[in-house]
Amino acid sequence: MSSLATSSSLLRRQPRISSSYLLSVPLLTAGASLLLLFQTSSMTSDGYTLRELEASRQVEQQQLYRLEAEIAGLQSLAYVERVASQKLGMVRTSQPVFLAVSRSPISRELAQHRPPAAVKAGASGAPGWLAPLIELTREAARVVSTLGQPQAVARP
Repeated sequence: MSSLATSSSLLRRQPRISSSYLLSVPLLTAGASLLLLFQTSSMTSDGYTLRELEASRQVEQQQLYRLEAEIAGLQSLAYVERVASQKLGMVRTSQPVFLAVSRSPISRELAQHRPPAAVKAGASGAPGWLAPLIELTREAARVVSTLGQPQAVARP
């Protein structure tokens, strides 16, 4: 009996593992595995998207270079001369012709016209149209200031 007593006492001394603990460990392991799987697939799809965007960027960059080269070609003097001669029917001349343009009577009058002295800039440096107004305002202020003062009357 002593051997039975020792084996039964060993069974009693071992801690019991609860069934909820046994279920939670595999569930947590499965959850962590699913999270890792989700992150890996997300990173893979982001990698594919990044490659597609880089390829699209390269295509757009090449198109930009082509358009810049086309603009440079269209702005070149050789192209402008070719279009002028072929499409517009222009021809290059050996000697340029200069036309003398006479002034119209109105432009001669405007060239000879000088503003009157009152419109020119005053001593204060104000613009021409403002200088007479400033002088008129100063004169009016002098007149108003002398109205309230007694004036000396000259006797014969």
